[in-house]
Parts: sequence; structure tokens; C-alpha cells
Amino acid sequence: MPVYGGGGGSGNVAKPITIVVNGNEIRPDVAPFIKDGRTFVPYRFIAEALGCRVDWDGKDQKVTAEKDGLKVVMYVGRKAAYVNGMEKQMDVAPMVKSGRTFVPVRFISEGLGYNVRWENDTWTVIINSQDYDPGQGFQKVSYNHNEPRLGIVTDGVFWKGGYDPIKRSWIN
Repeated sequence: MPVYGGGGGSGNVAKPITIVVNGNEIRPDVAPFIKDGRTFVPYRFIAEALGCRVDWDGKDQKVTAEKDGLKVVMYVGRKAAYVNGMEKQMDVAPMVKSGRTFVPVRFISEGLGYNVRWENDTWTVIINSQDYDPGQGFQKVSYNHNEPRLGIVTDGVFWKGGYDPIKRSWIN
């Protein structure tokens, strides 16, 4: 599936963007893309992948995602968004492209309480819920440790052993 990247200053380059939620690779029906240094994903796809109730208000160009008492509201073309009624400023606004609404993946995910990490080498967005347990084979070793050659770095936590969803292989 082609996925479009670029917008980072060096010109547009077609590169695949992978999205992993709680250790599972998910594939949208419409390709995510990078614009102005931000990764955009189809709104309904990401909200449903995160287990949200979703709503689209075409008149106001408003998207709403709700889960576990958290509510994120964004408007197409506006950088102001609302998380549980509190206004937050995004650095990029949701947009419509090819008839689909795209939202910045980090903003919607973090607004719903998820941790988000970008793997530049593989162009992978890793989204984990706060209570995500990467598996029985993993062992939490330390905080703020960054040695990917020895394991997986996840939100400042070093995990050793288990399944690496980026490399798609088991590590010791």
C-alpha cells in the first residue's frame, strides 16, 4: 500500500508509514502521510482503532472521539481543539484530503491518554495505552534508558526480551 511522506524540508519522498497500537500493526484503508513535520491519519480509522466512539459533524466540520471519560474534539482547518472541554492548541490543523478527514495522530492519541512514539528509522508510529503490557516475555529494566540495540525503548521505559513489533521478531 503506498503511503506518502515528505514535507520535512527535503522534498516529498514516498515511504511507508506503519502504525502499531498496543503491539499490533494496524492498516488504514487510506494512506497516512506527513505534512509540516506531523503524521496525519484518517480520523475514523485511528479513533476506532483506539476503541473510541466516533462522531462526524459535517455541518461544522467537527470530529469527536470519546473513550473512558475522555473526549477529544477537533475541527477541520482549525488549530484549536478541545480535550474534555479544555481548549488546546495544535501546531497543525485537521484537514480533508481526497474526501477523507485526516487528523494529527499524536494529538488525538495523547488526548485519549495514549503514549505515542515515532521510530524515524522505520517510519513507524507506536501508540500504547497506559495499561499496555507488552507481553509476558518482557522485563522492565529501567527508566530513561535509550539503547535500542538491546531491546525496545518505550516512553522512557527500557524493555528487555519479548516480541519487538518494529523488527517483527522475538528478542532476548
